[in-house]
Amino acid sequence: MARTDQDGPKAQDNDGTEIPQEEADGYRPSRRQLARSKEASRPPGKDREQDKPAPGNRPANRLDEFLEQHWEAWLRPVVLLVLLGAGVLGYRWDLISETVAGLLAAGGILGVTIYATARPVLKLIEARRNRILFGGLVVVWAISSGFPALRKAVPRSVLAEAVLTEQNMTAQVHIPGSTGPFDMTVSGKIMGGGAQQVEATYEVVVTAPGGASATVEGSLEYSVHQTRSRRGTTHWTEKHDRNEHRLPSSLRSNELTLSTERIDTLLQDGLHILIHPRDPLLPFFMPTFGGVATPVLGLLVVLIMIFLETRIGDAENKPYLVMASLTTLVFSWRFSLRATPTNLVAPAVEALFVSLILGGMGGSLIGWIARRLSGRSKLKPARRDGNRGRHGAG
Repeated sequence: MARTDQDGPKAQDNDGTEIPQEEADGYRPSRRQLARSKEASRPPGKDREQDKPAPGNRPANRLDEFLEQHWEAWLRPVVLLVLLGAGVLGYRWDLISETVAGLLAAGGILGVTIYATARPVLKLIEARRNRILFGGLVVVWAISSGFPALRKAVPRSVLAEAVLTEQNMTAQVHIPGSTGPFDMTVSGKIMGGGAQQVEATYEVVVTAPGGASATVEGSLEYSVHQTRSRRGTTHWTEKHDRNEHRLPSSLRSNELTLSTERIDTLLQDGLHILIHPRDPLLPFFMPTFGGVATPVLGLLVVLIMIFLETRIGDAENKPYLVMASLTTLVFSWRFSLRATPTNLVAPAVEALFVSLILGGMGGSLIGWIARRLSGRSKLKPARRDGNRGRHGAG
């Protein structure tokens, strides 16, 4: 029960410690206010030489005081919104290229998510050894999510190229200085024809001289979206006119034969095929199982985060590790499937919405279950010397 005096009730902490009225109202006094309070409470005639700043310590100026008081409250979000608005306008006015905008969008989404999650969790971990281990896990987390996504913004070297049309449905390509393994990019220009959404399918057979072959199939999409508002209707188009395929390692030859049985009538100038050298690191991050690229390293990070969710935090301090790691995993996986070096921003926005739905909601549910089963959701905050402590690993 809070005690009262002649000036009214005083706010108290749970252990009975009296809290200043300013902090009870949600405001923390600045250094200047603390200095004035100390000056007013000092007995007259007391020597003040001891309060002079040391030669190497300069007193804080007004700018430092302003940033200290307002940065966390409102200034930081405003600065981020201004930078975001400047980036959007620069992209719309073609002041920022697609590559730079894509790198900033994908890298910014992943970087902000990882940093905003890892920084508060470090404060919950007490043991220095555990903090170092968690820092190493964060590095692995950043690499497992960042590499598959950011590599899409880097143009790949082309070893050979060919075009399949209705008049020429077979092409033979010569690859000097390389016998594989290879990756293949299939692209084409789709004729919209005023339709809201169209899709052109393809099926290409790749054959090596030794008899090894593989069939690559997929679809190219073109869609028109619209939104209605008080000012009218806004239309924008979305193109997914390029797909990457990982050819089997059995196709090892400096000559490959590309063939198809049909060319979709929606393709304006046929199928454009590029042959690239296999990315040596991508199979480690995203190996293929049953024709589906699977982010194995990212899934391993999520499993570790589920374990840490049961070891860090309490009823008030939730780490949100599962939600954040699953969100970055879904974003990286979706972005790597949809993005191309010439189309990065739209896939980043789409991957963000998908990751917020699947990763955000699914990760929150998994994290809640992990904390519930481990008892962390019922664990009260620890106390040290009358102050609130922290429950963490270590």
